Amino acid sequence: MPEFPGRFGGERPEKLYVAQVINWLVSLVTAGALIDYLVVCITYVNFYRAYKVQELERKSLPYYAYFQPYSAYIGIFFISTVLILYGYTAFGPPTVQGFFQNYTMQVLAPILYFGWKIFKKTKIVKLHEVDLVWEAPAIDAYEATFTGPPTGFWRDMLDMCLFWRKMSKQ
Repeated sequence: MPEFPGRFGGERPEKLYVAQVINWLVSLVTAGALIDYLVVCITYVNFYRAYKVQELERKSLPYYAYFQPYSAYIGIFFISTVLILYGYTAFGPPTVQGFFQNYTMQVLAPILYFGWKIFKKTKIVKLHEVDLVWEAPAIDAYEATFTGPPTGFWRDMLDMCLFWRKMSKQ
């Protein structure tokens, strides 16, 4: 009597393929998220450097962190390390599937970035040419319309979570 996969103790091959595809997608999305955080850290370092070159004071900004730019450098180091070692299992014994699953995004992201730069003929803006204040007058005018002191982050969070309390006061 022939054995029917999936009915009497056998595993259906479609389930194995679906699990494999889901693992690939999870790996690609995870690597993409790590690359996003790496780009955020690099962007902040470039913003910080542009602010220094243009001799602007960082403490004049409404929000600033005390451990910057060092935490961005630490983030770049650790995220780069994770991205490099992300798929260490793909190297022993090396397989196409393992490499694809673990390093596709690390190869694809620079190709897309430089491909965009070449295709659209855009350039990397020099630090002294970065326009850091072009919307500052509009933002200052908007902030001048507020008459009272700011409520603060935690008060805003509490009001947002307990919106019924804020609505009942109106």
